[in-house]
Order: sequence, then C-alpha cells, then structure tokens
Amino acid sequence: PGAYTATRTPIKFKVPWPYRAFTVSVYARSVSGTSNVASQTVDVKQGSTSILAAPVQIVNSDTVYDATLATTPNIADEATVSVILNMTGTNPSVSDLTVLMGVKRQ
Repeated sequence: PGAYTATRTPIKFKVPWPYRAFTVSVYARSVSGTSNVASQTVDVKQGSTSILAAPVQIVNSDTVYDATLATTPNIADEATVSVILNMTGTNPSVSDLTVLMGVKRQ
C-alpha cells in the first residue's frame, strides 16, 4: 500500500512448487502524471523472463486491467517471481497497487 513515484520492484517472492499462471490482473486506486507524458506499466517475471506477453499499462484510476499471458506462463519450482512497476515521464504516481495472480500447481 502507499504511493509509488519511481520505478521499483515492490513485490518479490519465491514459489514453493512449480506453477502455471492462468490469469494476472492489475489495479491501482489512483494513477496520475502529466497527460501523454507519464507512463506506468506492470510486469511479472520469473527471474528475468516475463510471464506476460507484454507489460500491463495502467492508464486510469480504479480500473482493473487483465494481462495477456505469454505462450507458456510457467513458473519453475523454487523460482523467484518479481512484480516490476516501471514509471516514466513527468510526475508519475501510482497509489495502492494490487496485482492478482491466478496460478495452478503443476
């Protein structure tokens, strides 16, 4: 919870078993920045490889965005998963970011 104003990795965890992601959605209570200049995206990676086809761009406040998954969104046993919030432009800000991952144990 809270406001983010710069690129960061706010979430990082290690999975106890191998998983396959079947959905990823992103929500932010508040998104701001200078129009057409600020850009906020979220990516989910296993190590350095994204499980998404492309990062999810957060454009509007109070909106849920569903990610398009990569062809094989598998997460290996004991892999480290990172959520990367990339922020560029003038005065970008994201508050109360939520990332929900639906996964199935393999």
